[in-house]
Amino acid sequence: MGVDISGLNPTILSERPESIDFKNVTDAERETYWEAVNKWKKENPGEYFASNWWAWRPIHMLCEMVSRKYQLRVNTNGWG
Repeated sequence: MGVDISGLNPTILSERPESIDFKNVTDAERETYWEAVNKWKKENPGEYFASNWWAWRPIHMLCEMVSRKYQLRVNTNGWG
């Protein structure tokens, strides 16, 4: 189980590769597509973040700690 988060105001530096028809492509074309998508994700930080639940818990805890320390009043109810 995991968490997928899309950024509200990411900095997009390049165009995302166009989706392909997965039913009608070769394995090499499929691999090339995923390589291009992964490269695009690295070049455009903040657009998308994915994490499994085990990684999410420390992120959740860190957000709560920072919110308390800097009195940000971020409501993290329901994050867990």
